[in-house]
Amino acid sequence: MTSERCGYNTPLYDPDEKRRKAQNGDGYAQFKLGQFYQGCTAVEQTMKWYKKAAHNNNLQAINKLITIYQSGDGMFASVKDRKKGWPYKEQAAKLGSVDYQLDVGFEYLPTDFANYLFDDWKQDGYVSPNPTKSLGLFEKAARQGSTRAIFASGMMYQYGMGTTASSDKAKEYYLQLQKTMPKLSAQLINQLEN
Repeated sequence: MTSERCGYNTPLYDPDEKRRKAQNGDGYAQFKLGQFYQGCTAVEQTMKWYKKAAHNNNLQAINKLITIYQSGDGMFASVKDRKKGWPYKEQAAKLGSVDYQLDVGFEYLPTDFANYLFDDWKQDGYVSPNPTKSLGLFEKAARQGSTRAIFASGMMYQYGMGTTASSDKAKEYYLQLQKTMPKLSAQLINQLEN
């Protein structure tokens, strides 16, 4: 098997085949090319291939783009722009990433309610509040077992944020917390019932 190297990065195995697949729209091959060029410190080529892979819904490339746009570490200082990472976060949420369903849902909360729910988490503040959208994302993440999303969904039903207030629905979510956070679950249910 042939390989290609540059610098000290991991080699690109079977480079001709990878490039052929990437040119034909294979998201994984596009991701691997982006990863290879990142190791070569070729920013333009890295971004080009990660973006192509993201266009083909490759979650690994989407995660890389989000990280690059948010941190701008090292060679990516020139492309740092948290706002440019936002569409990729939304895409990852749509593709079922629990972490991004929670993250995007949090960004859509009104700031005061976001700070009330998770005081250890700060919003970027570049999207308009949409509590209904937020609740939908939290509920998707909750169905996948996210403790934070279960808690947030319950709170939103309790306070009627993005939906009609419903103590019964809030309690359903708080009961789900018994598995992972029994003390918090009992406290929330007690507050709800009193």
